Amino acid sequence: MSHRVGNFNWKHRVHRMETEHRPHEDANILPLELWSETFVYAEPGDVLSLGKTCHALHAVVSNKSIWIKLLHIVCQKHGLSEPSYPVLEMSVPQLQRAAMGPHLFKRLILNRSKAVRQIEEAQELIPKTIVPLDNALTVPEGQNQGMREEHYRQLVPGGRFMIQATKGLWSSDRSSFVVELWDLGMPGVKPLDSPAFVASTQFQELTKFTVSSLVADPAGQSLRVTVLLINSGGEGRVLKVFQITLSPFQSQFTELGTIQISDGENGGVNLVADKDPILRGDLLLVRICQAFVFWNFVSARYAVVSADLGQDTRFYYPSEKILFTGDMLLVVSTTEDRVGVHVWNTPGRESFKRLGKSAIEVTEDAFTPSDTFLPFPYNSPTPMQILGEQTGLPFHFDILSSSRPKATARAARMTPNMKNAVTTTGTRYIVDYNSSTDSQQGDGPLAIKHIVSFPIASYTRCYHNSFFAPSLSNSSLALGVMSTSIPDALTGHYAYFLTPGQDVARTAGGEGSSTVPSLAISVTRLPEAQPNPGEGGKWSVCPSSGRFLQVLGRNGAAVLHDYLW
Repeated sequence: MSHRVGNFNWKHRVHRMETEHRPHEDANILPLELWSETFVYAEPGDVLSLGKTCHALHAVVSNKSIWIKLLHIVCQKHGLSEPSYPVLEMSVPQLQRAAMGPHLFKRLILNRSKAVRQIEEAQELIPKTIVPLDNALTVPEGQNQGMREEHYRQLVPGGRFMIQATKGLWSSDRSSFVVELWDLGMPGVKPLDSPAFVASTQFQELTKFTVSSLVADPAGQSLRVTVLLINSGGEGRVLKVFQITLSPFQSQFTELGTIQISDGENGGVNLVADKDPILRGDLLLVRICQAFVFWNFVSARYAVVSADLGQDTRFYYPSEKILFTGDMLLVVSTTEDRVGVHVWNTPGRESFKRLGKSAIEVTEDAFTPSDTFLPFPYNSPTPMQILGEQTGLPFHFDILSSSRPKATARAARMTPNMKNAVTTTGTRYIVDYNSSTDSQQGDGPLAIKHIVSFPIASYTRCYHNSFFAPSLSNSSLALGVMSTSIPDALTGHYAYFLTPGQDVARTAGGEGSSTVPSLAISVTRLPEAQPNPGEGGKWSVCPSSGRFLQVLGRNGAAVLHDYLW
C-alpha cells in the first residue's frame, strides 16, 4: 500500500533514496587490494562484523585471499607455526575459524568465568573433544621401533603438531632417545582420532640423562626444537637443537648443535634452576645456578652472565620470571634484598667464546652488574609469586602475595569450610621503554609502573606453578593462571580475568606513589591432568587452537583436550 501526501509517493521516494545510496551489490566499493591492506589493522572479528553490514562488503570479506592474509597476521602476532594451517586446502569458513581461534578461546573462558566470593566456587572448562593418546602413538614399521618410557610432549604453537621425546624402556636401549613429530589434526576442526606420525630423529650415548624439557619455536615454514636433558650424577645438562623442515612430501630433522653445561664441583641437578630454555632466533638462553648461558648454536659460540640475585640462590630458587627478547634479558626477582627487575643487555658478539669439545663449566666467577635495575615496593613478609610470560616489551606481570594471621591459619586447618581464610593481593606491573616520567620509576631506557591491584579470596594461598605452559598467560595478561591447595589435599588451577567496572581507589607503594585502581576478578577452573594427576600432572597449552596436551607420562599415557571443536 502506498502512502501519499498530496501527489507525493513516500514509499517510492524511500525506495529511490535506498537505491541511490546503496552500493551496487555486484561491485566492490574499493579494489580488493585496498581492502586487504586495510584489514591488516583490524581484528578478524571486526572483519567478520563488517561483512554483515551489506551484500557488497559480505562479498569482499568472503574472499579467500583476505583470510589467508589475516591468518598470516594472526600467526605472526601470536607466534604460531604457519605450516599448522594448509591455507591452500582450507575453505573460507575454515580459514575464518582458524583466524578467530585466539578470540574464540578467550571468549570461551570469559563466558565460563564469574565473580565469586572464593575461587574454589568457579566453574570448570568442559572440553568438546577428548582424544586419549595412550595407544595412538604407534610409530610406523621401520621407524625407531621399541618400547619407550619417559614420554615428554609439547604442543607446537598453532596446536596442530606435537613434539614428543622418549627414552628406551629396556636396559639395552636406555641410552637411546627418540624425538618425534606428530600431526594431531588441523586447528579449527575436530582433532584426529589417531595422530599421524610425521618424522623423527634418534641419538644415543647419554645413558644417565633424562628428558627435562622440550621447547618448540616456529621459524617460517620450519620448526626449531630444543631438547633439554639433565643428569643427577654430576654431569650437568645437555641441550640439543634441531630444525624440522615441514613438507607435505617428507619432513625431516636436522641437528643444529649440541652443548653440555656443568656447574663444576657443584654439578648436581638439584642445584640447577627448573627453567625452560628460551629460543630467540639463533640464540638460546638457559639458566644454570647463578648464571645465564647465551648459546649461538649456529656459530657454535657462547657467553655467560653471572647474576647476583641474592644469597643462597645456588640452593634455593625463589619465584622469578625471565623475559628474553634476543637483545636484552629481564629477570623479575623476589629475593629479599634484590626485589625488582634486573636487566642485562645481550653480550656483544666479541664477548662470545668458541665452543670446544668439553663441557662448559659454570663457576662462581665475578658477578656481572645489571645494566638497569628497576625496584618496586614490597613490604609483605610472605613470599611473592609471579605470573606472566611474554616475548617482548611491554612486559606485564602479576605478583601474588598471601597474608593470613597465624591464628587464622590454624583455624583454617581445623575447619576447612572456614570462609575467607586467606586473602591474596594481586598487583599488576608493566615494564616498558621510558617515554614518560609520570608515575614511573626508573631514569634509564626502561621504566616500571604499577597499574592495578586486585584481591583474591580462597581457602589457602594462591600461587604460581608450572602445571600449565606459559602460553596460557602471555600477551598483555588479559588472562592469568594461578593455583591453590584446597581441602582434602586437592589442588585447583584457575584462569582469572580482571573484572571491569568494579574499580576502587587505592594508594599503593608507600609515600609518593600514585593512586591505582583496585579491581575484582572473575575466574574459571582449569582441568586437572588426567588420567594420572599424580604422574604427569602438567599441561602444554595452545590458546589459539583451544587445545590442551598432557606433557608427561609413562608407557604412552596421555590425553588431548580440544575446547573449541
